[in-house]
Amino acid sequence: MEEDILRVRKSFDQRVTSVSELLEFDRIILDVSIKIVADLNVKLKNLHNINSPYLLAENALTALRSIREHDSLRTRYRRMFNQCLILLVSHFGSSVRDLFESSVDKAVTKGTFEDINRFKVEITLEDLRNSPTSKLSMGYLLASQEKTSFQDMQSISRSFKKFFGIDIPRTADVNNIILAQACRNAIVHAGANIDAQMLKQLQSINPRSVKPQLELNSEILFEPEEVELVSKSMVVYIDSLCSLISIRFGAPPK
Repeated sequence: MEEDILRVRKSFDQRVTSVSELLEFDRIILDVSIKIVADLNVKLKNLHNINSPYLLAENALTALRSIREHDSLRTRYRRMFNQCLILLVSHFGSSVRDLFESSVDKAVTKGTFEDINRFKVEITLEDLRNSPTSKLSMGYLLASQEKTSFQDMQSISRSFKKFFGIDIPRTADVNNIILAQACRNAIVHAGANIDAQMLKQLQSINPRSVKPQLELNSEILFEPEEVELVSKSMVVYIDSLCSLISIRFGAPPK
């Protein structure tokens, strides 16, 4: 079980890092451009003895550095930051599902979790075809049979509590994740519009540090700092879940 936990932790950390790098896309492009133009300017001066400001790249270099210093391109990438949030929520759901399936597989092997071993599942040819491993995964079948949504914190909490007695308390980090999942759904299915149903869903999701105030019929636009806050909350949750799973299976948390 510990190997599975370490694998999921490492994979999720790598995915979070990839999202963080995507959030810096405009800055990375500018930094590369500034270096190329600066190197060209040096060559024009030192290798070709060019001193005319009309022939050098000084003006272009100054303009690029100003854009970088004032983050002038950030506003043009705001909707891309929403896509980063969508990607992050998907990574989180995938990692939590991986933890659930691995835990079920281990529990079935050990035979010590009565709720799981007594649970009946129906196996169809489609299940066999869609199983993500070369051998039939009990965790995959159980998750599919239960129709657990791993992009919904209530569904996640219910599944881990039902089968493993694991209960992570509602914290500001959990609330941040719930907010992110709700925003993800609105971005994908409602054109990033905050409607009355979404406001009602989130009115009791407090305290939270991500978008504590939402306005009806306004557009959801995430800032990079907000996406980073969500990713930190997800890391905290994944670590807590991994520790509780380790304890549940009789291994000391790491």
